[in-house]
Amino acid sequence: MPYEAPHLKIFEGDINPVVLVVGDPFRAEIVATKFCDNFKELSFNREYRSYNVEFEGTKLSICSHGIGGPGAMLCFEELIKCGAKVIIRLGTCGSLKPDTIKTGDLVVSTGAAREDGVTQYLVPSGFPAVADINIALALYNTAKSLGIDNCHLGISLSSALFYPGPCEDSTMLKNATAGALSIEMENAPLFAVASVRSIRAAAIGTVDGSPLRWDEGDYDPHGDACKKGKELMFTVGLAVAKQLALGQYGLTNAEVTDLRDENKCLELAYDKWEDDLYHAVTTIRSKVRNFTVDAPNLSGETLRKNALELEHRITRYKSQQKVDFDSITAEEERLGGLLENATKRFSKWQQSVFLAGSPKKYDPAAYQSKSEDPRLEEIRRAIMKIADQVAREGGRTGGWSVADHDAFLKVVNGRQHQWSGTELLRDNEIIDRIVWKLPSQLGREEVEEHIRWWYRHNELEADKRALMEQYKERKDVWQKKRGAAEEADFQAERRAADKRKAAEEAARLDRKRLIEQWKKEKEEAQVREQAAAADRPTTADVTQAEIERRRRNRQRIVAYREEKLRREEEDRKLNRQREAVARRCRSMERTKFEQRNAEVIRRMTRVRSQREVMEIKTERKERKVAWIAAQLSAPYDSVVSRLYETTASQKGRVKAREVEEKEQEELLEREREKS
Repeated sequence: MPYEAPHLKIFEGDINPVVLVVGDPFRAEIVATKFCDNFKELSFNREYRSYNVEFEGTKLSICSHGIGGPGAMLCFEELIKCGAKVIIRLGTCGSLKPDTIKTGDLVVSTGAAREDGVTQYLVPSGFPAVADINIALALYNTAKSLGIDNCHLGISLSSALFYPGPCEDSTMLKNATAGALSIEMENAPLFAVASVRSIRAAAIGTVDGSPLRWDEGDYDPHGDACKKGKELMFTVGLAVAKQLALGQYGLTNAEVTDLRDENKCLELAYDKWEDDLYHAVTTIRSKVRNFTVDAPNLSGETLRKNALELEHRITRYKSQQKVDFDSITAEEERLGGLLENATKRFSKWQQSVFLAGSPKKYDPAAYQSKSEDPRLEEIRRAIMKIADQVAREGGRTGGWSVADHDAFLKVVNGRQHQWSGTELLRDNEIIDRIVWKLPSQLGREEVEEHIRWWYRHNELEADKRALMEQYKERKDVWQKKRGAAEEADFQAERRAADKRKAAEEAARLDRKRLIEQWKKEKEEAQVREQAAAADRPTTADVTQAEIERRRRNRQRIVAYREEKLRREEEDRKLNRQREAVARRCRSMERTKFEQRNAEVIRRMTRVRSQREVMEIKTERKERKVAWIAAQLSAPYDSVVSRLYETTASQKGRVKAREVEEKEQEELLEREREKS
């Protein structure tokens, strides 16, 4: 069963890997409906509102996280559990550099100071909260490429406190002095969660004011400047999210690791294949040599058997080598396809606008350190060239096995005189001794070729050692020069920092002076107001006419109130009378209704009793007739028929009488109603 986020109210797999998060749920609606092509709302629970959107053919997700670190961290955790791999926060922030970072500017956070009140329970106290540097640079470069010059890159302060209190001093000034550019509430939780859960995260914010100048009115989160900055922020965030979703930032770390592991496995397979090949060739060569030596002393049957065995061994060796070679070739082709795909993706990344302000291709020379010594680079290339040549010629053993090369070195190094390669090649005794000492029993020509290689190898190694000595000496000299240059740069930076600090101190004193001036002007205004109040006329200065006018006004007010109370009392009295009349009417109607019901019940009872009497009389007559008929032995049917006729006529008369009585009662009822 898929995981269901209890607070976001979404399921695992509902969202896309790249998610944009905002604080306000209605800001999430604005981004989804006004900046994206298609959108679908997934849920809206508490402050968490989530959408799946499509931006320029790319599928993204948008979610709101509310205000504050704990609630935002809850949102980030559930997003990750539901499938988020990249989270970019688009929010608002306050400026800690109000002189240079104004309302409406954009700030890309590379890291956050952790005063959010929640990350200390997730990571150790000294653990940094940093953004994914590639995404942060992509946000910054995208903003610059879109012509947004007021975009800044630096550290932010994630604070759990929005309104400072009178008891504790705020740390805003300390963090601003340390280099923080902005203050917000959710970046540090986002970066910490991303680091712990192994995903990528970044944040960009729009400045809505400066908390250092709130007293001066520098806070306008709903103004035109902030609104325009938010629109630019949405544009930048969606552009970067699109590129991330398309995978144009090169290979991921996992993909690079997989390629590196596969390449290493392929190299090991090649090495093993070469070792097996060399061992098999050596074994077969030894078998052939032994077979050639022993052939004159063997019988025909044994010779034939050994030849067949040798042929079978060679055939099996060829088939095995073909299988190994085919498997390695297939693996090489597969890795070649992966490499080609990676190259295409890297080419797209080079052409994107995120490496620089304009779509320029990657130039390695542009990224080469300007302080690198050209001579050191030349020496390094020469050393690498020698190393490549040594590797091409067979490495440190010249293509021989380690055992054969060690045996060769024992014979050559055991000589008393150090001869040149030409002299050694002329010494047949030494060559024969080498051939005799080799475990693989190689031929004379192979030994001579190995001697030539050995002398070339020694010359290359000597050249390499000389170049290494030159490289070390040159590097020591260059490091000393660079150290002096770095020290000079450090001193220059320190002087610049001192100047900036002095300028900031002067600005602070200027602000303090302005605040004191404002307070002084405010006090003077209060004094003027008090003086004006003292100059107003008092009660003693009021004339007799004014007193009379006020008295008449009070009398009119009292009379009006009394008249109003009298009218209200009359209205209440009239309402009580109306209610009493209504109650009496309802009582009379109820009495008439009860009387009519009683009369109807009496009539029904009388009619029912009359019917019962008639039935009793009829039954008695039937019994009497039956008895008489039995006595007279008369036909019973004739007697009964006459009796029924008599009874029917009586019933008709009774019914007519009932109808007449009913009509009379109705007539009486109508007359009673009229009266």
